[in-house]
Amino acid sequence: MDDQNPSQEPLFASSANPEIFPVWENPGKPLFERWLETVKGVFTSLPVFFTRMRTAGGLGAPLMFGVIGSSIGSIISQVFSMFLNIGILSLIAGQTHSREAVGNMVGQGIGGVCAIILIPFITAIGLFIGSGITHLFLMMLGGARKNFEATFRVNSYLLGSLGLLQAIPFCGGLVYIVWYIVGEIIGLAKAHEIPTSKAALAVLLPTVIVCACGAIAVLFLGMGILGLVAQR
Repeated sequence: MDDQNPSQEPLFASSANPEIFPVWENPGKPLFERWLETVKGVFTSLPVFFTRMRTAGGLGAPLMFGVIGSSIGSIISQVFSMFLNIGILSLIAGQTHSREAVGNMVGQGIGGVCAIILIPFITAIGLFIGSGITHLFLMMLGGARKNFEATFRVNSYLLGSLGLLQAIPFCGGLVYIVWYIVGEIIGLAKAHEIPTSKAALAVLLPTVIVCACGAIAVLFLGMGILGLVAQR
């Protein structure tokens, strides 16, 4: 900090307790202010954020942050999708006087409400599973220089910030996925202090393996169908 300008603060610093970063984990500030500063930190400078992020201190605070932000984005997306589907079905029901369309409309509403209730729980479970898979690949590649908590924290703060993008209609989900992958590579490289290439392998290899297994399954399924057709 410049001695001649005492009002100047370090980027993303917490004035109440500078050694605690992210600010979300600093109880010296109001809850909403902590949440907003942390979200802004992830969106505006990923490398700086994850370089400064502490890699220990418990799973509770990052878990709560991840669930809150991602749930907000997912719920808004779910509500938009639900009302869009209901609107389309109500239009069909009005034009065709179809009881089936009315039944589908009611089903969409009930299913949407149930999904909204379950979103926070699914988010929390997915966060642990996703972080566990990523950390396993880091270990296999020799890139897990720190423990599981460091990986979990990277995923939690990414999910809680970038998950808000899901609220953007139509294109938000795609933007979120691409930005998240890039952010996870950067975050893991900074948190574990490893080369970006090794972090990228840990992030992308699970996706490549899943896609390869899916392609093989589709290939065998297609061969089986062709075999049945040939027998007839």
